[in-house]
Amino acid sequence: MAIDWRFLRYPIERYASEQLGRPVTLTGFHMALRPFTTRLQFEGLRIGNVPDSRQPQMVALDIAEVHLSTWRALHKQILIEQLALRGGEVYLARARNGANNWTLPGRERNDMDVEALVLDNALIDYDDRQLDLTADIRTTTLRKPDAKGHTVQAEFNGYYGTARYQGKFATGPVISLRNAETPFPFRIDGRVGATRLKAEGTMQNMLGDIGLDATVDLSGPTLANLAPFVGIAFPNTPPFAYRGRLARTNGKWDATQFAASLGRSDLTGDLAWDPRGGDRPKLTGDIHSRVFDIQDIAPLFGWIPDAPPVMDRPRTTASRNAASGTTSASRAASSRAASSSSASGGGASGAAARGGPARSASLPRGKPEPKRRVLPDWQFDVTRLRANDADLKVDMAVLRSGTAWSFESVAGRALLDQGQLTLSPFTVGYAGGQFSAKVTFDARSTPGQAALTGTLQKARYGRMFVDASSLRRSEGMLGADIRLTGSGDTFRDVLGSASGAFGVILAGGNLSTLVMDGLAVDTGPALSHLIGPDKRTVLRCAVAAFDVQKGVARTQTLLLDTPDARLAGQGTVAFADERLDLRLVPVVKDAQKEPVREGGKEPVKEIAAAVARSPIAITGTLAFPDVRADRAGGVGVTSAGMAPPAGATPGSSGVSMATALVPLVDTGYGRDANCGVVLGQDGESTTGRRARSR
Repeated sequence: MAIDWRFLRYPIERYASEQLGRPVTLTGFHMALRPFTTRLQFEGLRIGNVPDSRQPQMVALDIAEVHLSTWRALHKQILIEQLALRGGEVYLARARNGANNWTLPGRERNDMDVEALVLDNALIDYDDRQLDLTADIRTTTLRKPDAKGHTVQAEFNGYYGTARYQGKFATGPVISLRNAETPFPFRIDGRVGATRLKAEGTMQNMLGDIGLDATVDLSGPTLANLAPFVGIAFPNTPPFAYRGRLARTNGKWDATQFAASLGRSDLTGDLAWDPRGGDRPKLTGDIHSRVFDIQDIAPLFGWIPDAPPVMDRPRTTASRNAASGTTSASRAASSRAASSSSASGGGASGAAARGGPARSASLPRGKPEPKRRVLPDWQFDVTRLRANDADLKVDMAVLRSGTAWSFESVAGRALLDQGQLTLSPFTVGYAGGQFSAKVTFDARSTPGQAALTGTLQKARYGRMFVDASSLRRSEGMLGADIRLTGSGDTFRDVLGSASGAFGVILAGGNLSTLVMDGLAVDTGPALSHLIGPDKRTVLRCAVAAFDVQKGVARTQTLLLDTPDARLAGQGTVAFADERLDLRLVPVVKDAQKEPVREGGKEPVKEIAAAVARSPIAITGTLAFPDVRADRAGGVGVTSAGMAPPAGATPGSSGVSMATALVPLVDTGYGRDANCGVVLGQDGESTTGRRARSR
């Protein structure tokens, strides 16, 4: 015989009111007692709110249906297997101190778990001051499920902080709140400010360790806006877009088969983020890109690239004055000063009048021009590098660095472990060549410790800079070998403290185009005989090998060779302020005669000897090299060969590095180019004996 449980209505009202500390009323009550699940139905349920609430009632429902675990109830535990809210409104609120209107008075937490929720034409009003979140959710129950099994539709809106969000949501008849084994279908289309989300798939265990398996279409102005929702402290980034599969299982996020964009970069591949991976969060994955701009992705690794100025700079005194905005009055004053200095015996101003680079009168000679730095000042965010681990494989078909350097592609592996970043193997396409390197940055110490070992092979120096179009007229090969260690939290600081060695080699090409157009140097008469009046002098070989100590590079070998002349040099390059202090000593070659062809009566063709006898000083900065004759330096050369510059100590280390650079370029590349012969690899030494003529 069925029992009419309506007589319990008033005892339930009194008991609930006492326990909650607020009025509770019912218009009807029904109960179906079963061995495993007891069904309770409350009709016309009204529950008053806590004092000082903006809503007088916490609950005002037509029907509240509770499926209660009988077995748990016998053990004084409350497990609601399903809670159904049908018609009416529920208002939930939490204060900044964590106090809320749904916890029983005098208890730290609810002795109640809810596994599943059913919403049937109900309105939920949520106000969370702790999260700075408000939400209004209005649900509607469909008469029959749609093609994806959705039976409930909802419209939602509210504020997250100052950002307003809104959208639509569709789901199945039951929403799993606690049971990870019971997924439910969902579809969502919403936006938070300018961030847009569309997703469709399944979810489970919303109030526990949430599970997700869905196709997601997400876009917005910066990844930083996602931090509160996904638990990842993204920095500010360029606009992003993502489309692909997104899954979350046991706290781990997996983004697979995705196509994404970040700023001007496109990305495809697979990523996994484990916030609880061991002791530290970890990002792993395999990423590919057709076009990748390092400035877009750099904030994720704590780098803030700062692009140096373009390399195609004004090359004449007049154009430099115009580019720097020098007034006519100041130019006239500079001209008068130059004339005066020239009349009194030269000086810096006189040299400038003879064709040297123009400088601001307020800047001491050798100091960098304002905002004209060549070495990038990238910032390493050591705090972020210490916070997470990563293991990423990347393959970027087209690389854009945001700098003047002609980087073309990148491929390799980035491993971040306990604050130590390692890029190895790591290959960068540069100027038609390939730079193979191993890079490490240890953020565990302060400042960070960096190391770079790499070689550049067969690059074209006509393509060294993105915007130096005039330089592309020059053909020639470029190679380099770099082995440096340093410390600092910026790229420039690391170079400014670096120690080790590096070398650069160039073979073939047009010397005048390289010097005057590519490097934008006003040479004046200092190199006129070397370059030649037609400005088409061939560069047979140029080699520079340096020892580096505490950010200052000192020459091991410095040699430049053309068919008519050779220059050997010494000096320093200071990375910290990009200052140059180099001196080249010309070596006059013997005049050579071409033999008359057999049976021919051609006149003897003589290669004119170089007549530049004065040493050449290269000062200024990397951005503004200053090349001029160093008449105080003396001659110190012979036509038979070259004596080492004063103070030079060309030991075995310098010769070894210089000759080791030769395989990095095609010997014989271009007309009359052979670095092996020039360095004595296939001929005799150039340190005092005549090199074999070609």
